[in-house]
Order: sequence, then structure tokens, then C-alpha cells
Amino acid sequence: MRATSLMIFQSYICGMSKFIIGCGNMDCQSCGMPLRKEEDFGTNTDGSKSNEYCFHCFQNGRFLDEGITLQQKIDKNVRFAVQMGMPEAEARKMASSVLPKLKRWKE
Repeated sequence: MRATSLMIFQSYICGMSKFIIGCGNMDCQSCGMPLRKEEDFGTNTDGSKSNEYCFHCFQNGRFLDEGITLQQKIDKNVRFAVQMGMPEAEARKMASSVLPKLKRWKE
């Protein structure tokens, strides 16, 4: 079970770390989740698919965690990674290096 959870999380972080492990899909510009399937994409105010953000982060043209700081988002991603079986130190290092480079956090 642990191996399966780790594989799922590695798929999630693939976009966050594509420069390390060589994945090449679009990534959520808020959390780094790979955007691979239609249902992965968030939605704009007009109901169309967002080409920048995932459904976990962005629905109906708004961030679901509006007002969250970059540090809070890093902490949130780390908690998720730990639940999926990744060691906390590794998850924190990855989130801290990747999230600040995403569009939402550069603005």
C-alpha cells in the first residue's frame, strides 16, 4: 500500500520536479500538480477550463484558497505529501524549491 501511495504522490509531484525527473506535461501554476486529463483542470468564470490551474486550486475563476500565503501553500503541500508517504524533509525541500517559481507566486 505504501508503494502505491508513493507512486501516486510521485505522479502528483512529477510536474513540480520535471526538471529533475524529466516529465513534460503542463502543471498547475499554483500547486505544481500535473494537468494531464480534462478533469484535472480548474474552471474560469465562464465555465471554460483554465489552462493554468488545477481543479484543487481554481474553480469558477477563483482560487479556493484565496488569501493563502506562499509559505502556507508550501506547508499545505508538505502535509499532503506526508499523507501520501513522502518523508517530510524531502517534501519540504521540493515544495520550497518549486512553488516559488510558479506563476501564482511570482505575481
